[in-house]
Parts: sequence; structure tokens; C-alpha cells
Amino acid sequence: MKIIFNDASELSVQAVRCEGDYLTVLSLIDPTQLRHAFEDPVKTKKIQVKERGQITAEYEGHTEFYRTEEYTGGIYGIVMYKPGKTPEEKAVEMEKTVEANVTQITDLQMAICEIYEGMVM
Repeated sequence: MKIIFNDASELSVQAVRCEGDYLTVLSLIDPTQLRHAFEDPVKTKKIQVKERGQITAEYEGHTEFYRTEEYTGGIYGIVMYKPGKTPEEKAVEMEKTVEANVTQITDLQMAICEIYEGMVM
């Protein structure tokens, strides 16, 4: 199995998995070489998986290199995310959402208190 990058270069791989916003590629190639191959966002803009002479899958937009992984048996992996979809970026986005919701809840509580005070008097 091999993958074909956007620039038509190829790389032998063991497996390719796409789950949500990230792509995992497993290979026997040295992790530094993998990192070098996958750090170029233009190159990784489009990745095709070719198996037995046929293109079996195509992934677009996974241009943000996230990490390398090491598995047993000398297999290495890389994880690529779509821009703005890394766990850290999602956490920051969620924090902003929570802060906005807390502010909105506080405003609603104040409005309810004012309505209640108006009804009691």
C-alpha cells in the first residue's frame, strides 16, 4: 500500500485511518523522514491511498502535522489534523463557548430576579 501526495510523490505505508478531523498514517519509515514528508501543508493538501494499483481512498485538508507515534514491531505513525481542529484549538474554542454561556446564564438569572422583585412588590 502506498500514498500519493498532492505533489505526486509517493510513500509506502502499512495503514491509513481517518477518524473525524484527524488522519493517522502507519509506516515502517523512520519517524524523522515521516515528519519531513508530512510537515509540508502544500504536499499534504491531498493524499490518495493506492492499494493493488487502485486508488481506494482520498483525503483532503489534513495539512496540520500533529505528532509522531511509535508502535511495536518498528512501525511508526503520524497524526495529521485539519487546520483549526487540533485538540488544543478545540479546547480553546470550547473555553470561549463556556465563558459566553456563563455570561448569558448570569444575565438571565439577573433578569429573572428583577422580574421576581417586580412581582413581589
